[in-house]
Amino acid sequence: MCFILAVLVVSIQARVKEADFEGSFAGETRLIKAMSFCWCPKGEFTMGSPITEPERDEDESQVKVQFTSGFWMGQFEATQFEWKRIMLTEPWSEKIPSEIIDSIPELPAVNIRYTDAIEFCNKLSRLLESELPLDWRVRIPTEAQWEYACRSGNSSTYCYGNDPFKLIRYCHFGGENFAPIRGGSKLWNSWNIRDMHGNVKEWCLDTYRAELSSGRDPSFTQLDGDKSHIRKVVRGGDFASSPKNCRSANRGWEAADFVGASWPTITTGLRVSISKFKEVDERVNGSGQSEVR
Repeated sequence: MCFILAVLVVSIQARVKEADFEGSFAGETRLIKAMSFCWCPKGEFTMGSPITEPERDEDESQVKVQFTSGFWMGQFEATQFEWKRIMLTEPWSEKIPSEIIDSIPELPAVNIRYTDAIEFCNKLSRLLESELPLDWRVRIPTEAQWEYACRSGNSSTYCYGNDPFKLIRYCHFGGENFAPIRGGSKLWNSWNIRDMHGNVKEWCLDTYRAELSSGRDPSFTQLDGDKSHIRKVVRGGDFASSPKNCRSANRGWEAADFVGASWPTITTGLRVSISKFKEVDERVNGSGQSEVR
């Protein structure tokens, strides 16, 4: 009994202290298990778009959001190399010629289902457990976290301002090359994060609904009941998007499992975050919903 308690104490003491793990300033970059993350500090922002923003959609009505704790956001979209290292699969091989996969492991992982994105993060959390503070986990970001990181302290249409003609400097979009490109090929936002406006769309934890989550530390919205093909939020434009769909406030959704989906899925990937969360069990049930304990 004493031996078990001693092992337990050593295990707890081995965990990183939260104060040491947190970043010191917005945009601080840190390598964690060879993956690059940028610090998003605690703070407040206005989520959504003003009614004066050109080409805005009705589901972007503005809300106030406050984060009482900062979080780490992946500097880049998860790559094929990172995905294969964790998952030992190549889901993109169904959509992209194999010669591209073999020669460019830095391309973002695509053709990723929501359920598999959750599994990827859960496995990465277990691998990083000794390097994370207690109650911190690897997740795909909530929709609020995603927009907060994308805006990086700015309230404009894009992370840099309102001029769509400058967008080409910051993201891969508009069919200039009808495939994803290497992450980090474009300019970064104010917090050093790359490719949030384009290249591939990115999963968020939230189930899509017309109203944005608001308030203090919004978690992620869910819908009750066993609903097939549940709609999960995707954020950011992709390599085929128009400037409208690359805006910071632009919202989209896709079916969690792509079951029976007819649209191409090479436009959808993921970006991971590391944050402090309430107790959440993200095993996904048959409807594509995360289960909260």
